[in-house]
Amino acid sequence: MTGPTVVTISSWFGPIQVTVGDDDPIIWVRPKGKVRSRRRYYRNLALAAEKVVVQPRVWYDCSHWHVDWHGQGNFSWGERRSHLLALFAVYRKVLSQIEEWTEPYQCWLQIDAADSSQDAVYLHTANPNAANFPNAFDYVRWEAEVPERLREFLTDPTWQLGRTEICYGSLRTCFLIRRRPMHELGESQGRHRTLDFNAPHAHDQP
Repeated sequence: MTGPTVVTISSWFGPIQVTVGDDDPIIWVRPKGKVRSRRRYYRNLALAAEKVVVQPRVWYDCSHWHVDWHGQGNFSWGERRSHLLALFAVYRKVLSQIEEWTEPYQCWLQIDAADSSQDAVYLHTANPNAANFPNAFDYVRWEAEVPERLREFLTDPTWQLGRTEICYGSLRTCFLIRRRPMHELGESQGRHRTLDFNAPHAHDQP
């Protein structure tokens, strides 16, 4: 029995770090189940953003939305890309629904470089559960180089990409996308109430 070990493996986004124990580092990112009807599955995936509803005047304690519960995106890049398209659509939908909020919030998209099932869109506000708002991603390197396969998704100049090697409490590569802090945007682009901070963990949003 050995303790956790940090290893570097190849990925669709270049070399990444993962923390592993006794198991092969790839085992736990294999898809967790078969899709019975692929045509219906991908039809529903394309509609994922339409199902997202953000309630105004309520609090969000790092709530998040997944689109790939079973890790189907780990099969191939084509599968991962399809799920990323759906995830970015969810991100845009959430941003559109909170655009007029007057209270501060944090919203970001997180990509787990090793596991598609962990990709999610996060929404966070002040909440009664804990004094965890706002949280600074002080271990995220913002303005990181955009991996080639993510470039097609990052065409909005108001978005900012960051990279961290610390995720879920362990050494693990993740990419984060958020709106640029308001002081970096022009007047016409900076009229939203996001903060310059983001938070790392979450509870699932129904």
